Amino acid sequence: RSSNATTAIVCATAVGKTVVIDNVGIDATLTAKPEVVFHNKDVAFFVASASSSANITIKNCIAGGSFTSLRSNYADNFRSCASAANLNGGANGELGIAIYLGQIPKADKSVTMNISDCVNYADITASIEEGGLAAFIGRTGSKAVLTNCVNYGDITGLRRAYVAGIAANVYETGGEFNNVDNYGDVNSIRVYNIDWFGGTNGGNQGAFAVAGICSYAHGGKTNAFSFINCDNYGDVKNEIYDEPAAGQKSFQDYFAGGIVGRARRIKGLTIEGCNNYGDVTFNYGTGDYVAGEEGAAGILAFIDDNAQDSVYNIKNCVNEGVITSKFSGAGIVCRVQRSITSASTYNVENCVNKGDVICTYEINDGASNIAAAGIFAQLHVTNAAFKISVKNCVNFGDITAYSNTIAGIFGHYRNTSNP
Repeated sequence: RSSNATTAIVCATAVGKTVVIDNVGIDATLTAKPEVVFHNKDVAFFVASASSSANITIKNCIAGGSFTSLRSNYADNFRSCASAANLNGGANGELGIAIYLGQIPKADKSVTMNISDCVNYADITASIEEGGLAAFIGRTGSKAVLTNCVNYGDITGLRRAYVAGIAANVYETGGEFNNVDNYGDVNSIRVYNIDWFGGTNGGNQGAFAVAGICSYAHGGKTNAFSFINCDNYGDVKNEIYDEPAAGQKSFQDYFAGGIVGRARRIKGLTIEGCNNYGDVTFNYGTGDYVAGEEGAAGILAFIDDNAQDSVYNIKNCVNEGVITSKFSGAGIVCRVQRSITSASTYNVENCVNKGDVICTYEINDGASNIAAAGIFAQLHVTNAAFKISVKNCVNFGDITAYSNTIAGIFGHYRNTSNP
């Protein structure tokens, strides 16, 4: 059975409208029956989807309860839904799942959106392919602005998607996160040949990135992101229990971060006054490793392919969680790499790591991409004018690794244009 109606508790679809949701409380427990799938429609607690210059404001709201949906059929473009979702079944089947705002399409940057002074207690468990799964924003193509928001719900993804406590997939736009905290555990669990309802799961890949605050920050090379005074208290896990497909030795570009999972194509980044207290884990089961970029970090796991002449500041941040990674790991920043051809500047200042860093890969067969460090694990760039500065940083954690690159502060630096 499929649902062909856009459904929401407050607002299903906002098209070219101003919507203000103020001082609203919702407590709902929703479980999708196995025979129910949602086809190309939206389901939400607050706002399922918005487009065409809509102006969305959600403030002083609280949500509780849970949503569980385990069914997903990728081949037929059917999608599972959680409490807020855009199930568009379009190219790549991308969708957003969240309690507050499901999705703003990536092609529609005319929507303005502000979420402030809101709390979520609802848990989400969903099997989805692509898109994003989080408490406040599943997936947005418009700028994300969140202030004084807290998530207490546990967020669990059972297939391949971006998964986060606050905002999952902020795509080709910018974001401002101010005084945003996550207390819920954030998990992505992937098991080969199981889609949690029956049948196969359609491939061998786990979550692209998992994070306590924002799993994927994509700036489209023109937009900046800032994370100011954001804290994560929940455990963050990106776990893949697949057997690699024939001829495939690694799962590339998968990460776990206490604050941010992956930042890509952004023109300027500020992470300041942010703290991670939860344990962060990236793991996959078996198979040899080749030239991937997987890893975990307490603050920022991975940043790549960024804009020209930009400045990236990570300042006054603290990690107290244990970082465990099958491959690379660090207390503050795991990896800066790939297509960094611009003359950008990276500053890591006044940061402290108090958590142990444990990298478990035991076969050192020339895999130079594996590194472990207390502050900054790896930096690989291709521009002679690129600048990196690490100042006034302290590591108190024990660093354990079987790779050939291990350090208390900075692990591995490589600039192919200025070796």
